[in-house]
Amino acid sequence: MRKDNNKQPSYIQKIDTTNNRKVFFISDPHYGHKNICSGVSKWNDSNKTRDFKSVEEMNEAIVKSINSVVGENDILYHLGDWSFGGWENVWHFRKQIRCKHIIHINGNHDKAIMEDKFFPLLQIKNGDIVETETPRVWSGVKTDGDVTAHDFFDSVSDLVYVVIDGVLFVLSHEPFESWRHKKDGSIHLHGHVHHDMDRHILNTKYKRMDVGWNGKVYSSDDIIRKLSGRLSGFHHNNKKNVKNLIRSLCNWNNRRIFVTLFKNKQKTL
Repeated sequence: MRKDNNKQPSYIQKIDTTNNRKVFFISDPHYGHKNICSGVSKWNDSNKTRDFKSVEEMNEAIVKSINSVVGENDILYHLGDWSFGGWENVWHFRKQIRCKHIIHINGNHDKAIMEDKFFPLLQIKNGDIVETETPRVWSGVKTDGDVTAHDFFDSVSDLVYVVIDGVLFVLSHEPFESWRHKKDGSIHLHGHVHHDMDRHILNTKYKRMDVGWNGKVYSSDDIIRKLSGRLSGFHHNNKKNVKNLIRSLCNWNNRRIFVTLFKNKQKTL
């Protein structure tokens, strides 16, 4: 039997954009996070905060920035750290976003989503998530009508590979020093560091990019265009980079990510 070298592995998502469906990316919106909001923050370093007078003003800006560009039937990849201020805010944020198709990648602050938290004041009715005044009782096993955090998203995982317009995207919350098919021109998108690594060589000369929320949402078209002239392959020009790569590959979180990836194979969208 002749081997098909063009066949993509089953864990790689493939998105058809010929039907005018657009793809967007965002990370670290931190909806409801008081300390990241300058007007109410208790942090000493103001450089780590956002210039908003209140959390409500910041939340409104986050939602508006998404809904102003992401359509109802578009696809939004969220690369972690969804919300703060209690597990209830996971739903409060989600219900304001009009996009029906959100793929969530876990961040270090997404405990309620990772644990698939039960929402007693929600229920599934006729295929839709609706609010209810009478709390539902958790039986210990999810039953018909129960709503848990994973129901807010098309999928939830730690790492996603997706092909868009012939380009492989490697999506995670934390940035990687090396990623799959990097030498072939794949694009690595991440969050977590809130653009602190924008001057790093991997984010300036290579195809790695921070899509953390800074007032905008990033489209796949814009990203492909922006990174088209950048280098592929690993930069072997100094010992420090090699040490960072080894440290990345030995990192416990990366081992956990790859185990999770193969346990939760992604569907075609």
